[in-house]
Order: sequence, then C-alpha cells, then structure tokens
Amino acid sequence: MASGEASTLDYLDPLFQAMGKEIHIIPGGVGMGSTVKMVHQLLAGVHIVVAAEALVLAAKAGLDVNQVYEIVKGAAGSSWMFCDRGRRMIDSPDKVMSALAIFIKDLDIVYSESKRLQCPIPLASAALQQFISGSSLGLSRDDDSSVVKVYEALAGVSISQKSASASMSEGDNVGDYWVLPNGTKEQILEVANEERHQLVLSNEYTRVLKVRFPPKDTTAHRHAEDSLYFFLVEGGLSVVNHVKGSDPICDCMEFGEVRYGTHRSDKPLIHKITNQSDHEMFCIDAEVLKSPPITSPIPLIAEHHTLIKERDRCRVYKLSLMAGESVTVSYPFFYLSIVLRGSRIKTSICSGGHSISWEKVKAMGDEEWCTPAVDVTITNLGEAAYEQFIAEWR
Repeated sequence: MASGEASTLDYLDPLFQAMGKEIHIIPGGVGMGSTVKMVHQLLAGVHIVVAAEALVLAAKAGLDVNQVYEIVKGAAGSSWMFCDRGRRMIDSPDKVMSALAIFIKDLDIVYSESKRLQCPIPLASAALQQFISGSSLGLSRDDDSSVVKVYEALAGVSISQKSASASMSEGDNVGDYWVLPNGTKEQILEVANEERHQLVLSNEYTRVLKVRFPPKDTTAHRHAEDSLYFFLVEGGLSVVNHVKGSDPICDCMEFGEVRYGTHRSDKPLIHKITNQSDHEMFCIDAEVLKSPPITSPIPLIAEHHTLIKERDRCRVYKLSLMAGESVTVSYPFFYLSIVLRGSRIKTSICSGGHSISWEKVKAMGDEEWCTPAVDVTITNLGEAAYEQFIAEWR
C-alpha cells in the first residue's frame, strides 16, 4: 500500500511487485496511504474492544468462554482481531505483542481527524475510552488484549484461564514472588510490564525496549528471551545487579558496550538492578525472537564496519564514519540498527541508473528494524563522528 507522486510510484513499481503479492496504489498524493491505515486502525481498535465486551458478557451469563470462542471463530460474527486477541484474552500470555497504549495513540488520531472532517465516529470514540480506562488501570504497557480487564473489573467476572484471584506463591514465573534475603517480597514482572522499560519496536523477529531510570533507582523484572543489550551512558555505568538465587554483585558497563544474554536458550533471568552512577541509566534491550527468512552464512566484510560480537543467533557490527566520510555497503540480512553517536546522515540507494536519497538527523538510541539492502551509500553530513550498531539476526 503506497501513495505519493505518480512518477515516483511508477519508478518504484518493480520493487513493489517484488515485495508484495497484493499492491494497492492510493490516489490523492502523499499521505493518503496513512489515511487508509487510519481507517484500518479504527476497525482494528473497535474489533478488539467488542471482542472483550462479548467474551465478558458470555462469562457473566455463565457460558463456557472457550466454547463461545470456538463457536464464534467459525461464524459470521468473527473477525481476525476476535480470533487473535480473543485467544489472548482467555490465555493471558506473558508476552506483549502490541501494547495497549498504541491503540490510545491510533484511535486518538482517528478521533482528531474525524473532528477535522466533521465525520461522526461514535463506536471508535467509545473504543478509545475503553483503552484509556485500561491505561488508568496501569495497563498501558500490557498487551492490547488486556483491555478486557476493564470489562472484567466492571462486570465482576474473569474470562482468563489464569484466575486474577489466584493466590501468588514463591517461584520463578511472572506473578510469583521472589523472597529477598531480608524477608521482603518482590513480585516478578515480565520485563515489558516494568514501568522503566518502554516498548518501542515489536515484530515477529524482535521486541525492543528502551530502559531509562535515574541514579539510585532500582528495577526488578524477568527476562525470558535471548537478548542483546546496548549500553548508552556516556562515561560508563555502575550498577548493583542482584540475580535471583545469587548474592548481589557490583558491575560496570562501558559506553557503547554490547552484551548478550541467553535467557531463553539457557534459563530466564530474574534480577534487581540498581543504578549506582551519577547519570541516568540508558540501555536498549533487544530480544532475539526468531530467525528471519533471509540470513547470511558468513560475517559481513565492509569498510568502516567492525564485527564486535558474534553469537549463534546474531552478529553485531559497529559502523563508524568521521565527518564527511561515506561508505557504500550491501546488507544481505535482516538487522536492527541502533545509533550510538548521532549525526546528520544522508542515505542513497541506486538502481537501474536512478537514485533515491534522503537525509535524517539521527540521535543516540534511535532504533530501526531493517530489511536486506543492496548498494546503500551512507554519508555523514555532520561535524562529528557517527557510530551505529548493525545487529544481524541469524
């Protein structure tokens, strides 16, 4: 789905044909593709909320929610969102696929644009209020299917197979308690539900969280996926790391240091970490979820690129460009880009005698999931050195 200048779209058509099975060119110029996405998100948001409403009504009426789900899934009242999010409402999985706060943003865009157009949207407005209610219950960073908890709270029933009233016990799972040496209890949170971790990117291959908290502050949570950690505190970071089952230890991370944790292939990490530095903690946590369809059997060899870490499931390179320097490179793999030192960057792609270029000011901590690319020219137009991590998924 794309919109824009007709000549540009004609030029890019071979790329569209290679990338997709179903191509939609939206008339009306730049921005109309985003307008179609807005209309789609109206439907998606309303469908999630109405799925929650229907399932809680079923529970309140005394029906078997699983049976109702299976009946509706194959009937006229079904939707893709009902099938996907309805299952998640019943199962209450620990993993966040799409945060509830995203639909507050999307439906607010729908509301603002409908107001400008003077077009009534009573159902979308009601759905927005339900997501806002979920946020007021502290669910902003939970999966968007958790909007069902708004209805559960009002109706006094639970559709989840994990009963909300179940007593918590000491253990290693999300919701269990960690009994600390001094006898206090710490409830174990899934990392994306810990308030200092902001979900900024999520797809089937990775989930990326930005972690920030001030000096002397502490965060406690559970990691269950293999993860890359990019430490972005200039001057370095000093912490006390208390891993469940071990004594607390002091640890230091240098600016630009990259670590890899085998939390899925080994065992989940449950820990409390306290910032002992005089600076704000700033870290990117990138989970390595799944191998993409295109990978490279050998490491990348290219100018200005240095391989700094290699593991079974990923490789990490550092791209370094001084002011005015440029490099042309092909990336034959899917990768996560993390900016270490920002600058103004020009990116150019040449194909068939034509080129497309764009400029962007990139700042430390900017993240982007990128698909394989051929003959990309990257130029540092700024006055300072530019450094970027290229994390290759294998």
